[in-house]
Amino acid sequence: MNKITLQYLPEILKSKDAWDKKTNKIKVLWVNKQLNMAQEALFYDKYYFPKIKHLMHIAKLWGIFREEDLTTWDLGYNETMKVDWLVDNDLQDELSVRLQPYFQHTYEMEYCEEVSEEEMLSLGITSPFTIQMRLFE
Repeated sequence: MNKITLQYLPEILKSKDAWDKKTNKIKVLWVNKQLNMAQEALFYDKYYFPKIKHLMHIAKLWGIFREEDLTTWDLGYNETMKVDWLVDNDLQDELSVRLQPYFQHTYEMEYCEEVSEEEMLSLGITSPFTIQMRLFE
């Protein structure tokens, strides 16, 4: 498991929603979905948006885009930053398509990871329902 997965997975597994109440088994699909949302937010906040901000700053300094082509947006999931971004939707799409290959590799290698049930169980976190059941025995 990568560093990001190890950071978020224990918290996700501590949620009652991560476990089937009747069988005490991990809901693997639900856990992976929550993990993916956390990984994606971290990717955009810590990697993508800062890179875009830097790129747009350089493009603005070099005069690639006119001042009227840009507007300032607040971008981010958990952390927001002000970023100069294109006003024209067609230019936004074109730039995004051209940049996507550069960001895709980093996302897939460092931020996107699916975890198997065995890997989840290896962290030693047990179902909160098991603990409750023991109290009533």
